Amino acid sequence: MQTDHVYLYEAIAEKLAGAISRGTFAADERMPSLRELAKQYDVSIATATQVYHALEDLGYLTTRPRSGYFVRKRIVEPAVSSPPAEPAFLKSKDILLRVKRTLMQPGLLSLGVTADPAPELIPAKAIGRALAGVARRSANLAAVYGHPYGHLDLRVQIARRMSDAGCYLTPDDLIVTTGCQNALSLALRAVTQPGDIIAIESPTYIGISHLLATLGLKALEIPTHPGVGVDLDALQQALTRHPVKACLLMPCCQNPLGASMPEDATRRLVELLAQAKVPLIEDDAMGDLTFERPRPKAAKAFDVDGNVLYCSSFSKTLGPGQRIGWIAPGRYRDSIAYLQSVFHSLSSPVWQQVGIAEFLAVGNYARSLHQAAQAYRKRVNAMRGCVQEYFPQGTRATQPRGGFILWVELPRSVDVEVLERRAMEHGIGFAPGFVFSPTGGYTHHIRLSCGGAVEWEKVEPAMAILGGLANEICNPRLG
Repeated sequence: MQTDHVYLYEAIAEKLAGAISRGTFAADERMPSLRELAKQYDVSIATATQVYHALEDLGYLTTRPRSGYFVRKRIVEPAVSSPPAEPAFLKSKDILLRVKRTLMQPGLLSLGVTADPAPELIPAKAIGRALAGVARRSANLAAVYGHPYGHLDLRVQIARRMSDAGCYLTPDDLIVTTGCQNALSLALRAVTQPGDIIAIESPTYIGISHLLATLGLKALEIPTHPGVGVDLDALQQALTRHPVKACLLMPCCQNPLGASMPEDATRRLVELLAQAKVPLIEDDAMGDLTFERPRPKAAKAFDVDGNVLYCSSFSKTLGPGQRIGWIAPGRYRDSIAYLQSVFHSLSSPVWQQVGIAEFLAVGNYARSLHQAAQAYRKRVNAMRGCVQEYFPQGTRATQPRGGFILWVELPRSVDVEVLERRAMEHGIGFAPGFVFSPTGGYTHHIRLSCGGAVEWEKVEPAMAILGGLANEICNPRLG
C-alpha cells in the first residue's frame, strides 16, 4: 500500500511538470533549491528531493554538479504526417523478412527492432504459478478443443477488464483469439474483399501493412498527429473521395507514435464512421499501458450499433508468448466465429486460457500494469533525454502518452538505411521509419523501444553511439 508521503511527492511533481510544460519554467532555468521547494509546499527536504528525482525520471529536470536542478530542454514533437493522398498496395513485401533477418544477427542489442515488452516487467512468476496449478488440477483439458468463442472463465475476466476502457460487455460479446494480430486478421476478413481500400494511420504498425498485403487490400494513409492521433478532418475528406471499406486505427497508445486521442475526438471518430457506414477495426494492443490513470476510453466504449470491431491481447502486458488475444466484433460476431473456425484454429490453447483467467481473477493484474506503465514512462523519458543529448540538432521525438516506444524524426540529411547499416556494425539494431508506411515513406525516421530483453544500463551507451553515427551522417566532417 502506498503512503500519504508518496502521494504527496507525486502530486507536487505533477504540478511542477504541468508548470514546466506550460512554460512557467523556461528551458535551462534553475529550479528553486530543495530548501525553497520544501518551504513553498510545507514538506520535508526528503520529500522535496523525491519530487525532483521524480521530475528527473520523467525527463523534465537535469542536475548540474554543485549548481542544482535545471529545466531540461524539451524536444519538439514531429509535425502531423503528410502521407500520399492515394491508396496503394504495400510497396515491398520484403520488409517483414528484413526485420527478421536483423533480429537474427548474433549479439544484437535491439533498441526497437520489434516492440516486445521488457521481460522484467511481466509478472512471469505469478502467471507460471497459475498455469502450473491448472496443469495439476485439470489434466483432462488437453483432451478437449474448448469452446469456439474461448473458455468462459477467460471471457468473463476479459469482460471485467474492459470496463476500465469504458466498455461494458458480456462474455458472449467476446471471442478469444491467438493474439491481437489474429484478431485483426479476422476483422479484416469479415468486412473486406480483395482490392478494397482500408484507411490507416500514417505511420502505422508494420504488421498492419503486411496483413493488408496478405489479403490483397489497398492502404489509404491518413495524416496523423504524434500526440492526439489520426486527423479526423483528413479522414472525413478521405471518406468522401475514396470508397473506403473499413478503417483500422489505434486510438490509444498508437504504434509507433505513442499517440492517444482525446475522448471527444474518439467519440467523433466513432460517430463519423457510423454515419458513413464504414466499420472501425480498433487495435488496442497497448491501451492498458497508458501512463495516466484512469486510462482513456476505447473507441468501443462509444459504439452504439456494433460498428466497432475491438481487437486486443495480453502480449504487451503478460508477454507475447502467452498468445492470448480477443475480439469484441459487435454486429460481425457470427462472421468472425465462422472465419475463426475456417481460417484459424478451432480455439486457442485451453490450458493457457484457464491459467490466464485464474491469474486475472486473483486481482494482481492492475497492480502489475501500474508498475509496468510507470517504469516505461521513466524509460521513455530517459530515452528522449538521450535523443536530446546525443542526436543531431533539429532532431524531433514524440512524447508518448503510454507504451514503451519512441518515434524519432532525424534531419532530412540522415538516410536511415545508411544509419541502420553503420549501427549494425556496432551491434545496435532499431526499426527504420520506412517499414511503418506501406508506401515506404519516413526515410529519415526511426522507431526506438524501451522494452525487449535489453539490460537497461546498456541503453544510454548504445544511444550515444547511435546519436554519434547520426551526427557523422549529418556532418561527414565529424567522421
